Amino acid sequence: MEDDLNPNKSTKHLTTLKRVYMKVLHLVERGCIFVGHALVNDFSALNIYVPVKQMIDTVELFRVPQQRLFSLQFLAWHLLGEKIQLGIHDSVEDARVALKLFRKWQELNRDGGDSSLNG
Repeated sequence: MEDDLNPNKSTKHLTTLKRVYMKVLHLVERGCIFVGHALVNDFSALNIYVPVKQMIDTVELFRVPQQRLFSLQFLAWHLLGEKIQLGIHDSVEDARVALKLFRKWQELNRDGGDSSLNG
């Protein structure tokens, strides 16, 4: 697995951090909305400021006041009935699950239900 990040050995398409930074910055400047879990951590790692209005964060959508924050793994299991992150970290899996959780939140709120984890 360590060869996955070696451009001379990897069988996967790799890109530089600078290129990722420039692509993300371009999306921010265009006003794109980002959906994810704990997005502040990801943007902080890239040292990019993203306005709150451009972030839909599942950590915040399912936050219960006075309680600890829920992990993506727990939310996937509790709300979607999915077990995730069973092997090596997969950012694509995380992104897909975060989008499913956002759609679940929309569904719960559209139907007038309670989007909290209390019931």
